[in-house]
Amino acid sequence: MPSWDSQFVLAQDHANFGRNTPFLEVCETLVNEYPSDKTLLLRVTALYLGYGYPSKARQCLSKALVTFADDLDCLLSLAHAQLQLGQLEQCQVIFEELLKHFPNEPRVLRNLIYFSEYLPFSSNQERFALARQWAKRAIDDAGGPHLRPEIKDFSSRRIRIGYVSADFCQHTVGILIKNIIAQHDIEQFTVFCYSSGHIRDGITEAIAKHSHLVDVAHLSDHQLVDRIRSDEIDILIDLSGHTGGS
Repeated sequence: MPSWDSQFVLAQDHANFGRNTPFLEVCETLVNEYPSDKTLLLRVTALYLGYGYPSKARQCLSKALVTFADDLDCLLSLAHAQLQLGQLEQCQVIFEELLKHFPNEPRVLRNLIYFSEYLPFSSNQERFALARQWAKRAIDDAGGPHLRPEIKDFSSRRIRIGYVSADFCQHTVGILIKNIIAQHDIEQFTVFCYSSGHIRDGITEAIAKHSHLVDVAHLSDHQLVDRIRSDEIDILIDLSGHTGGS
């Protein structure tokens, strides 16, 4: 466990309960005390962005980029901050540079697909081409096209539903989905929630009460596929799209 972990959890708690002043104070203290810890800086940046402080996020990333000037994670986070600030041209420049330096990095393409929905410089044809490019990569990575499995007989057992998201927490997705998950008829359905995020809070606990919550943040895509198959999921629902943590 990193030395700053307890303070970071405290900052999360302040944010979750709307205690904005102490939240900002703890975050600023962490950034000043650990200016060369990339993991900490990126986690604080994510907090800032998640709770509506893009200017603070950009300031935090400015410190990170002093030491990690060409780091992919830092540059992607900077693009997210620029997007929230409405600085779309700067966003476009960052992605042009990322495509030059990381042409085969799937995270660049995934983020570009997400950002292209907001960037006015992207046409519908370009967005469609990006989506097809991503689909080809995904199919190739999976070893080629796969036939859809046969529909099973559900007369003697409950249907097993799986939800996948990085946002089973105090996030728009978590807030909206928690009541839906709670409404599943447990006589007919068994619900699994595969969490690829790093935040666990009250929303997470509420979701866990009505499902099998599985932490999969540490798994690769192929390992996650194996886990889903071993759980015999019948209906799989992706809640992330191309957003962070997908």
